[in-house]
Amino acid sequence: MLPAVTFVLAAALNMEPVAGVAGRPKMASTVLCVVGSMVMTFYTGPVVRTMDSPISWLYVQRTMATEAAADTGGQAAILGAVLVISSTGTLAVWFIIQNKMSKSFASPFTSTALIALMASVQCAIIGVAAEPRLSSWALGLDIRLIGSLYVA
Repeated sequence: MLPAVTFVLAAALNMEPVAGVAGRPKMASTVLCVVGSMVMTFYTGPVVRTMDSPISWLYVQRTMATEAAADTGGQAAILGAVLVISSTGTLAVWFIIQNKMSKSFASPFTSTALIALMASVQCAIIGVAAEPRLSSWALGLDIRLIGSLYVA
């Protein structure tokens, strides 16, 4: 959804041309992106099973069991939806600001490094606030380590 939201905002701000031959495929791909996201969101058919994996999913199973036990009656889903929508919107606005900034700022790699540094500081603060126990930050030889290496 992020590319679609960014494109719609850029088009609304007259930063992205939508008229003419080049605009039609952009509009069509935006509509396709939104329709695909909606299909994945509102799909109510049978569960799509995947093949068995040799990776241990014990961490995920424990987390899902904990979340099921702490069911809040749908409030967490509403909060999650609001947070995802606001995150997508603010990131789209940030991409537009970054586009404008890159035209006037002399060294784009420096701005990218500063952005990454600030994001790391913010994530560290939020992470420590959300999970202050030092033991929960330990990585073992499991899927959490593989996920951390994959993201890095």
